[in-house]
Amino acid sequence: MEAVKFVIPISNFVIESAFKIGDVYYTPPLYSILHQSYSYTDSISEEEFEMIKKCLGILETHSNQQWINSSLAITTFEEIEYKNAQEAFLYVNRICEKVDRSMDYLRLQECQIGNFDTLPGLAGMLDDGFKNVFKINIKTDYYEMIPGEVTLIIRNGIGLMPFREPNASDRELLDYKLIFNNRNDEVFLNCRAALTRINEAMYMHNLNTAFIYLMTTIEMLADKDEMIQFKRAKAKILPFIVSSKEAHTDLSSRLFNISKDKRTEIVHNGKNIFDLYEDQNQVKKELFFLTGLIVQYVSAVILTGIQTYDSLKVKREELMKELGV
Repeated sequence: MEAVKFVIPISNFVIESAFKIGDVYYTPPLYSILHQSYSYTDSISEEEFEMIKKCLGILETHSNQQWINSSLAITTFEEIEYKNAQEAFLYVNRICEKVDRSMDYLRLQECQIGNFDTLPGLAGMLDDGFKNVFKINIKTDYYEMIPGEVTLIIRNGIGLMPFREPNASDRELLDYKLIFNNRNDEVFLNCRAALTRINEAMYMHNLNTAFIYLMTTIEMLADKDEMIQFKRAKAKILPFIVSSKEAHTDLSSRLFNISKDKRTEIVHNGKNIFDLYEDQNQVKKELFFLTGLIVQYVSAVILTGIQTYDSLKVKREELMKELGV
């Protein structure tokens, strides 16, 4: 086990046990660990749990009131020497990006675009605006704070408290395999990028921007090399997520209306998304529908095991023939 670990605080993220998602460990806030019983799920071994406790012991001697009440992520990362503040900022962002992509698994299960109250904080970003990562060595007790950028984020709500903390059985779930996978082929990487974009959209307070981001994500999934018209994009997506010609017709019609009546008005006519729906809940439902569509397509494509877009085209034609469209 590598001696050097990186510890990243996560605000607005409430957990009661330590667990592991991918190769990132998550642990409750240091304050609760120091004053309450501490447990872990079967997603980690006893040896890994001892490692976590060692990390927390080192942190205890350097406890800071700004992050002592934040849940923590612990992971490994390449070690580099940074020469100035800008290089440190970039280094911190890269480490935090790894943790944020691990958090995609929880956000896709628990969160919804437009519902900011239940979003966890971004990795490393504390309520005071400071973004820091802590580097420790569990063999030498070395401790170092790597400074990141300072950005003030104003947000509502208590954050994310997972309905169920991940355990070993999660690794067998399709949702887990969509996020954590050793595949590096063009089809998987494109699908994984789409899930990342969903998670990024969750933090967009301007829902016009989130809506456009999701629509372009659908286009990105349809063709990885060039941006195509939404009409062509939906024709490539639909065969993988419907089971009948009638369902294909209904879903195609709904997406046509979203593109023509909503997207066109927002992008080309300067309308606000809230002017196009009855209320805010209708906007959130539409964004949730688009999110579900993307996840449904990604799941269906990954299940095929197809790794090239040429093979995906052949499969699409087969499905279209079966559907009679």
